Order: sequence, then structure tokens, then C-alpha cells
Amino acid sequence: MVLIKVNLILFFLHKINSNYVVNLKNITMNDLVLLKIDYKNIMGLQLKDHLFYSRLNMDKMVCPIPWSHTGHYDEIIYGKIEIANKSLSRVVHACFLNGKYSLGYAIILNTIESIGITYIYRFCEFAREMNRRQIILTNYYNDFSEILYLLRVIFNREWISLDPYECLIIVYKKHKSKYTNFEFNNLDEDYRSDLFSCMESMKIKINFVDVESPLRPLENLSNEELFILWQNDKQNIIKLYNLDKGYLFYLKNMDGDRAENSCIVCMNPEYMVKKIYSFVPCGHSWCCNNCLHKIDKCPLCRQNYSNYQVMKVITPSISYAKIDREKIPRSLIGQENMRCINCLRLIKDAVPKNKYIVIPCGHGWYCNDCAIRERCIVCDKKVKDKIRIYL
Repeated sequence: MVLIKVNLILFFLHKINSNYVVNLKNITMNDLVLLKIDYKNIMGLQLKDHLFYSRLNMDKMVCPIPWSHTGHYDEIIYGKIEIANKSLSRVVHACFLNGKYSLGYAIILNTIESIGITYIYRFCEFAREMNRRQIILTNYYNDFSEILYLLRVIFNREWISLDPYECLIIVYKKHKSKYTNFEFNNLDEDYRSDLFSCMESMKIKINFVDVESPLRPLENLSNEELFILWQNDKQNIIKLYNLDKGYLFYLKNMDGDRAENSCIVCMNPEYMVKKIYSFVPCGHSWCCNNCLHKIDKCPLCRQNYSNYQVMKVITPSISYAKIDREKIPRSLIGQENMRCINCLRLIKDAVPKNKYIVIPCGHGWYCNDCAIRERCIVCDKKVKDKIRIYL
């Protein structure tokens, strides 16, 4: 296989471990340097004049932020920075020279997003054409699934929306009962229509960069040409993200509005908790350091607490439309739309829908199934116990 097994990749990720903290409200030069190093293989790509990633707003060209949280802005003004037909490296260098670190950071993440979404989009095209020709999809789907897992890791790490991934997963969950081993070799217009719907939801973000594989239409290609094109797509995404080298870094802490909340004891809105404590054994949280040693009972359940645990929650959230953001509680860390840092599935899809941190390191969230690990996936410390967290 071109890709090494996922468990071996995660082994490398543990060893390399790049868990630096990024405050999305205040991107620094160092943040931009580290992001550029992490994704060095994409820096030579040529950027296009793209209607989504470079659009006009109030007579100014703006760059959207791709991360799934609300900071000080939703868009960043390009100013004198030009991107069309220029390499990503050159554009980011211009951002360095002009002190526009947030802009450079957003442009790199936009590139990462578009590359991944374009790959998913092209697989949907390929899968639809394979079904039209009634060719067995199994081996190609298995290869794609392995790469898709790693794309999910990348998007999860950078707080990029996983909506395209979720759309495709829903399609295959819906139709897999009709086929054995994902063969999908019977002409199925319902399945093809569902894939097309996913493509329609993605097309606004595809092709921000030039790609090596030639453009379609696929129906004009022979079977051999179709398979070669798919292999080119696969090799291209592997090369751009170094997927066969175990280069990916698994987790990165994010700071900002979404990781803050007020203390459940003093409830002081002016003092936002950054070092979070949970009471043991009840699992109720968020307590600040000032209040922790002033009380002997949990203020929520009135149970005496025997100990306390520092919480180090680093799992990202799904994205939200602007119109919904004002309805969301200040902190998304406590919501069920978070992901397990081990299996990466949404907590709300786990049964039961419980979220845990592990002792003694305090890392989470873990879902119910993954909280029984022997060692923490973040820091590799031995897990002595787990706490179900209530907020």
C-alpha cells in the first residue's frame, strides 16, 4: 500500500508531537512560521483568482477565515497583498514583510481547506462515473477512506469545517446496506444523486490552487485513463501533505473565545477561566484557581469533593453559519458537537453521549469508547482513571 497503516502514522505523530498553542485572536509571526513549516509541501503551489477565497466586500478585497470559531473578525482585508497567479510561498512572504500575520495564516489554511475539499470533490466525480460504468469501487473506496481519515485529522487540527467529510459519510452510510464491501457496481441513480448533492455543497471552495492532474470530463475517458487519473489524484494529495511520511502533527491547542468561560463559583464575567479545574468525583466544571481552595463542596451538586483535576481540553468544534453564532454559548467546549481526540467522531454520535478527560494528565475530550485507553493519545502518559465531565 502507498500509505502506511493509520496506527503507525499515529505512532509517528506521538513521537514528533507538535502541540504548540495558537491564539486565533492574536496570530503572531511565530504562529505563521510554524504553520508554514508544518505544510511546507504546499508552499510552492500557485494560487488562483478565486471568488470565495478572494472576494470584494465594501470595495475592499477580503480573505475569509476558515477556522470554525468566532474571533475578532470573519474576514481579513488583503490590502496591497495580491494572490492571483502567485505562489503561496510568495504571498505568505509578502504577508511577513507587511506584518499581516493573520492574513498569511488564513491564506495557508484556506489553501489547506481547498486542497482537501477538491480531493473529496474529485473522488465524488470518480465514484459517480464508476457507478455509471458499473465497475466495482471497493479497492478505490478503501484507498480513499484511508486518505480521508488523514484529511480529517488535518481539518480537525486546524479548526477547518468537516462538513464535506460529514456529507460523504452520510451518503455511504445511507447506501452501504445495498452493496457488499462497498462494491457500488450496480447503476444507482439515487446514490449518484446524493454524491452530486455533496459536490454541489463543496464546489464554491474547490480549485483555489493549480493541480497537476488534468481536468475532466470523465465520461470521455477510457477505463484505463480514468484509473490513471484517480491514481494521479491520490499521489498528488499524498505528496502535498506528506501522508506517507508520517509528517502530520496530530493536535494543536487553540486559544480564544471558544476556550473561555466564567467560573461556576464566582461567576465573574470579567475573569474568564483559562486554567480549568474539574471536581472529583462528581465531574462538574469550570472552576478558577482563586475559588478552588475557598470551597469544600461542589457548588452545583453540593457533594464534597475529594480532589480536583486540571482539564486540558483541546478538541475543536464544527463550524457554524454567521447567523447562528449569536445563539451559541460562549464556550463550545461543553457542547455535544465536539469530537473525540482519539477516534475523531462527534461526541453526539457516540453511545452513550458522554465526554471524558483522563487522569492524571487531564486531556480530553474522549468519547465513552476511547476513554479506556491505556495511554493518553496526546501526551502518551499512562492513564490511571477517567472522569466524566458535566458543565
